[in-house]
Amino acid sequence: MLPRLASLRHHLRQLPTPLSLSRRQSTFPLPLPLPPTIASTLSATSTGPASVPEQVTLHGWIRTCRKQKNVAFAVLNDGSSLNGVQVVLKKGLEEG
Repeated sequence: MLPRLASLRHHLRQLPTPLSLSRRQSTFPLPLPLPPTIASTLSATSTGPASVPEQVTLHGWIRTCRKQKNVAFAVLNDGSSLNGVQVVLKKGLEEG
C-alpha cells in the first residue's frame, strides 16, 4: 500500500497548480468595485455631511411604499443594515 501512495504523490506533484500559472496566462477580468451600501452611506452621513457627495447611487429593493397625492415615500433596503433609506418619488415614479 505504501508504494502506491508514494506513486500517487509523485503524480500529484507533476500536475500544474493554479499558483504555478503565470499572470500572463490568466484571463480573469479585474474585479469591479462594489457600489456603496446603505450601511456605508449612513455611517458616512453620521460623521458629517461634507463626507457624502451630493448625489449617491444606491442599489437595493423597495421594502415599503406609501403613496400620497403628489409624491410617494419608499424605503430602500439592501440588507447591509436594519435601517433603510427613505426615498421621495415624484408622482408617476411609484408605478412599476
